[in-house]
Amino acid sequence: MKFLLLTALALLPQNPAPTPPAPAPAQQGAESAAWDAAAALQTRADYLAAAAAFERFRSDFPNSPRALEAQVRSGICWFSDGNAKRVNHAVTDGARASFALSLARFESVTKEHAQHPLSSRAQYMKGSVHLFQGDLEAARREYSAVLEKFSADRNYVGKALERRAVVERHLLRPREALVDMQRWMKEFGSPEDTLKAVQMQISLAPKLERPAPAYRALHWLNGPATLESCAGQVVALYFFATWCSNCPKETPYLVDLQRRHGSRGFKLVGVMNNARGQTPEVVGKYLADNQLGFSVMIDAGETARAYGSTNVPYVALIDMEGRLRFADHPSLLTDWTVEALLDGHPVQPPPGAQK
Repeated sequence: MKFLLLTALALLPQNPAPTPPAPAPAQQGAESAAWDAAAALQTRADYLAAAAAFERFRSDFPNSPRALEAQVRSGICWFSDGNAKRVNHAVTDGARASFALSLARFESVTKEHAQHPLSSRAQYMKGSVHLFQGDLEAARREYSAVLEKFSADRNYVGKALERRAVVERHLLRPREALVDMQRWMKEFGSPEDTLKAVQMQISLAPKLERPAPAYRALHWLNGPATLESCAGQVVALYFFATWCSNCPKETPYLVDLQRRHGSRGFKLVGVMNNARGQTPEVVGKYLADNQLGFSVMIDAGETARAYGSTNVPYVALIDMEGRLRFADHPSLLTDWTVEALLDGHPVQPPPGAQK
């Protein structure tokens, strides 16, 4: 706060212009109505209409204290529209166009209003646009810029630090991710849902880049796929359940990964806990009804515990040499990570090792 105050004072002209008169009540009413209408469209997930409404607000009320916020909100709406247009995590032409418009709005804020408090939010969102487009290195740079340029804004520093750790995990840099997660735990530690996710990843860290835990199935459906039989392939262990409401949103992406990369050695293996009615008969019917042909093992939960899966859906990646390299919610998995493992991405060298 002190930094922001000093910055604001330094930017004041020596002979400040007279304060403009307060807007008339009628204008205030119109401004408030326009803002509420745009916000309502965003709440209803009508992102294209909301983006246009926020942009009209900025044009119609350029002197409003919320004019710059309207530009940021417009960028967020374009971002949300781009995300909605992705198909199986893939960036379609429509998604790419919306992401480009989103990025342009945020770029304008960070370049033209670098000292404004809203710039930290715009900078953070630039990282998220790149992340959702699959440009991981660019995402890491933008999140790092939040930490470097906006250290006074603790809200977005915390968000950027946690997101940078996510990107580092995607980039198969678990040691860098661990440093960021430990710093996040020390300096922030909330909100609760993020705390649980970070704690899970920290507990998983000692298992990464080491031989993947063995698993023993009580029952196999669609044929067995043991670690030994999958040697030399990139294996995705997919933890899911017939009762899981979010699994149908993620299963198509993983199935599509096998379709696109199966010839290169990508193997999808399902894992189900035999609790909560997950019998071979129930699971077999579910697989048949949903036309899922990948191998699925049923066990008593030992595999989930070994791989740190406390909820479903969850996916763990094992490289061609049988080492655990990545584990998280499948919605966070990117093509880059899978393709890097298929290309034989090496294990991160230990600190101080010569490259």
